[in-house]
Amino acid sequence: MPLTDYTTTDEIRAALGVSTTELPDSILLQPQYLTLATIEMEEVNAGIPALYTTVSAIPEGTRTSVQQRFYSLSRLFVTYAIARNLLTSLPLFSVQRLTDGRAEFQRQADVFEDVRLGVNGMFNSLRLKLSIANKLLTPADSLYSTTAFSYTVSIGLGLDPVTNA
Repeated sequence: MPLTDYTTTDEIRAALGVSTTELPDSILLQPQYLTLATIEMEEVNAGIPALYTTVSAIPEGTRTSVQQRFYSLSRLFVTYAIARNLLTSLPLFSVQRLTDGRAEFQRQADVFEDVRLGVNGMFNSLRLKLSIANKLLTPADSLYSTTAFSYTVSIGLGLDPVTNA
């Protein structure tokens, strides 16, 4: 199954806020991004790629609401999984200033951090929603869960209780 069965190159560029000039289709359609998308889906649940193939074969008008939600979430998840992977190289391919002799385009200096926060937040949200949608379609499978860390802080006494110093 090619990457374009999951998402479009325009959707990936839109998630990152870049143009075709900055990130051409020839880069996004390299096999590594399909592998990355498959790995990310399998980390949510190993059966998601196969289930997506099954659900995408069902004509759109005849899918149940749960199937359609799973299909839509899978597509969004793949888009943001690839965008998230591209965040590390975003400052390299996303130009600050672009001109063609007549028109000019310039980005704000702090835009990369905003994009990074937005893409990571959306990825994490979609990961949980996809896991829930998968659970609704395949109740026997295990549900993805997040780990919550609890931090404890302690402060030493201001003086030694034995010597009062």
